[in-house]
Amino acid sequence: MNTQILIGAVAVGLAGLLFFFAVTGKEENSASVESVSTTEQVSEVSLPNDLPANIPMYPGAVLTQVQDQPSESTRNVTLTFETPDTVADVNAWYRGALSESPWAITSDKNVGGYILLKGENDNVAVFTQSAARSDLGVSVITQRIQIK
Repeated sequence: MNTQILIGAVAVGLAGLLFFFAVTGKEENSASVESVSTTEQVSEVSLPNDLPANIPMYPGAVLTQVQDQPSESTRNVTLTFETPDTVADVNAWYRGALSESPWAITSDKNVGGYILLKGENDNVAVFTQSAARSDLGVSVITQRIQIK
């Protein structure tokens, strides 16, 4: 009786394997997964061409990400930069840049240890925040540009 159970289990297992290979073996049902190195995944990131020309952006920082979210009344463009400079240096630079005419700082807050700056010029507002990424050896700057 043990032999019959063993033969039955093997038969069911073989039938299951045949079914599995029959379903997954067809080209139209299979998905190929390609290994892509990190350098191949990086694509060139560039600023939108139609941003106002006088928006302060930290000098020498590398643009790593752009998100453009238009709506009926407001457009929000979020930029992410990286720089080897310290968070204190980044915040000091933005305080100066957003204080120069025609810009004016309308908010300068410390929230949870992060400095949140807001500068305005006519229908454009710039919000900045920077954070240290010690694991990467950089400061990451998030800058949202709101155009009304």
